[in-house]
Amino acid sequence: MIKKFIIAVTIASMMGLTGCYDNEEIDTLATVMAVGIEVAEASELSRYTFAVADTSGYSSDSKGDGASMKCFSQVSSDIKSAVEHINRKLSKRLSFSHLSAILFSKESAYSDMYDDVSYFEKTASVRPQALIAISDTNPSVYLKNLKPELESNPERYFQNIFQKTKGYVSSLRMCDFTNSYHCGTQTLAPVITAKSQEENISEDKSFVIGSALISKGRFIAEFTDNWVIGLFLGTKTVNYKGIRLKSTKTPDIKINIKDDIAAVDAQLYVKADGELDSKSASADIERFLKSAAVKACDVIDVKSAAKRMFYLQKSYDKYDWEQLLKNAEFDVKVNLVSGDLK
Repeated sequence: MIKKFIIAVTIASMMGLTGCYDNEEIDTLATVMAVGIEVAEASELSRYTFAVADTSGYSSDSKGDGASMKCFSQVSSDIKSAVEHINRKLSKRLSFSHLSAILFSKESAYSDMYDDVSYFEKTASVRPQALIAISDTNPSVYLKNLKPELESNPERYFQNIFQKTKGYVSSLRMCDFTNSYHCGTQTLAPVITAKSQEENISEDKSFVIGSALISKGRFIAEFTDNWVIGLFLGTKTVNYKGIRLKSTKTPDIKINIKDDIAAVDAQLYVKADGELDSKSASADIERFLKSAAVKACDVIDVKSAAKRMFYLQKSYDKYDWEQLLKNAEFDVKVNLVSGDLK
């Protein structure tokens, strides 16, 4: 009797190891590689474009030849409704387990980004490393003309666009976007474009043209002076008037508040591969920071640096930091460090 009981338990346990007992079969899923979001023409609705992996021409010997993406668009009031409509249209369920990039048009990003990103944040299968970018080209056009080879890791294609250069470019992951939103801080996303509206947009036809400042889940300003942002926030080289520069350490930022005026002192330590006029560079950085500050754009995260001045959170919170930033005065010094630039 005991032997029969043990055999029955063993068989039941082995049945639980069959793997797909209560999971969906792969042929019932449509794997989404990227999503484009833009404002629909003559409408207050949004156009959602889902770039789905097309494996119809893929085989183990093809190495990606013939494989690409198919795009499905839907105009809807929100992304949840758009997903449900596409699911019915395809008779499959959109799977976001391989979602690599979320592209917003500028107009859509100005309106709001958080609600759409929040949908993906709450979708368990979406990886927090999914990239977010602002597209200067309408995302629906961009994705429909995109013809990447379907590699084993499709995320690589979008990473190559956003991070292929040796110089500094902004990069924003979904997890960083949501952290910034909930913490009330600002963050930067890359602004990308395509060189043409032609078909077959390849990596060499896509590039980063600037940085978008994101605040409270919205796109509020665009900057093309990536060299300044790179010196403060990055460790890669930047180009300034034909000279390559690179920060050798984190800049020292100190803030002194007097009579509701914030005096920001910034010390940068950089290497250069040419003759750099440090006074001219310092003045150019000051002008950039001031022009950004009057728009309440905290591109170098002055607020976080200021927190170190206060022992209590309530002392920090009593200031109107947006107004302080608009009236801030900047004193920047670029300190040259000897040695070769690698």
